[in-house]
Amino acid sequence: MKFVGLVLSLIGLTLAACGAPQPAAPAAPTGIPQQADTVLVPLSYSRETTQVTLSTLGGDLRLRGGAAELMQGVITRTVTVAQPSLTAQPGQVGLTQMNPSGGQSASLGQAVNQWDLRLNNSTPMQLTIQGGDQTADLDFGGLYLRGLSLSQGASTAKLNFSQPNPDDMRRVTINTGASKMELLNLLNARFSSLLFEGGTGNYTFDFGGKAQRPAQAQIRVASGMVTIRVPSDVGTRFTATGVKPSLAGDWITEGASYLTPNWRKSEALDLTVILTQGDLRLETRAP
Repeated sequence: MKFVGLVLSLIGLTLAACGAPQPAAPAAPTGIPQQADTVLVPLSYSRETTQVTLSTLGGDLRLRGGAAELMQGVITRTVTVAQPSLTAQPGQVGLTQMNPSGGQSASLGQAVNQWDLRLNNSTPMQLTIQGGDQTADLDFGGLYLRGLSLSQGASTAKLNFSQPNPDDMRRVTINTGASKMELLNLLNARFSSLLFEGGTGNYTFDFGGKAQRPAQAQIRVASGMVTIRVPSDVGTRFTATGVKPSLAGDWITEGASYLTPNWRKSEALDLTVILTQGDLRLETRAP
């Protein structure tokens, strides 16, 4: 395992190509100084499938595509927050933040920990994101994803596949604590299976995008509000366990399942929701 550029200063995470360590950012409202750490992983570390792992203690995470290199960005953090470590070898990159006692459990309080990162669109990758309690704004649009795993604590998060994935993805796995989450254009992910497990919260799943392969999705939520939206032109079978859904749009009831009128023709999305307690809403929307 190598440190990219082999430059990891005591002040901040930098790379040889970036020159001197970045100066400290202005102090936070608490009066504690902040540090800006520059992240740069050259495209030469990419392989046919590259494993990319992002592990943060929590705070704010913003992720986009469009990087000229494999990974680029800036991490702004209160100096009392643990410095991330950046490691890489061909086909495997990790950006990891651990608390001083080890592990990723930490209470940031009023401390700042903002990750603003971009990934390369042309690199096929298996992407793993691990976070504590955080606010996340993740746009995977256009990224070349072959697998996606997201685990986080209590969070407010928006996930969007704003553009189609260039490749088929075998599985999407999401595990979250008590959260408010909005997941948009999920069919653009081109997944074969999606497994979502969430604590008490408010969740919206929008299966917008173009259905390019049969897909299965299972959503398990302890309690709360769950809204499911599917385009009216996507053949969908919906099965609920626990809470009975309220319906909006054109649905056909068949036993314990609810079908869009074109289910028999396309069978594009087979969706199961397990909600122990709360409200479940099932909607169709315009394509």
